[in-house]
Amino acid sequence: IIDFSAIQEIKFIKESNNEIVLGSSLSLEELKLFTENKLTAFHNLLSVFASKQIRNLATLGGNVGTASPISDTLPLLFAYRAKIKLINSDRERVMPVEDFITGYRKTQLLPDEIIHSVIIPKPKKDTIIKFYKISKRKDLDISTLSGGYSVTIKNRVVDKIILAFGGMAEVTKRASNTEKFLLNKLWVRENIDKAIEMLKNEFNPIADARSGKDFRKTAAGNLLLKFYSETNT
Repeated sequence: IIDFSAIQEIKFIKESNNEIVLGSSLSLEELKLFTENKLTAFHNLLSVFASKQIRNLATLGGNVGTASPISDTLPLLFAYRAKIKLINSDRERVMPVEDFITGYRKTQLLPDEIIHSVIIPKPKKDTIIKFYKISKRKDLDISTLSGGYSVTIKNRVVDKIILAFGGMAEVTKRASNTEKFLLNKLWVRENIDKAIEMLKNEFNPIADARSGKDFRKTAAGNLLLKFYSETNT
């Protein structure tokens, strides 16, 4: 096991007009402090992520690299349309986070590569991004279900939307059919209710010690309804 947390070349934050680049060895506590006024949804996620002691040791690259199906950061990185930069001694590759995850705890990372950074495009002013987590306890608990959502609404019509879930499949996964249904439709309760019914058929989650399959399906719909309620202003 190699600890990358003290390698300064990948422990950085760079911000431009269009994007924020986060070095992979940033601790989650450092990221929590930075994102408070920059990436609010990320800050809210990290505020209920483990304990401060763990956040001081855990790194962004480590959390992303595990490719856990119940990861909290991955659904939100999907919603932010983030990209992952991989490097080795003579080349680099950049890819959408959705392409980086290839299967259950599997990624595109090659044996001679490391995760260099996570690139997050700055959200547009008319884009709303939220993160939600369901667990047995509010703090210090593994997610039963998590969701990273993004919506851009123009004249009450959905222009762009991402509904990404953790804990609903063997990998972090978008509700693609539900997204397609909502796209170019009015952002109104009637359409959300129909989307919730569609969402039940998007996934076939497992039943485990944290919850049953039916609970996860119902909870996913409830999170979508909560997202609508908080964005329908």
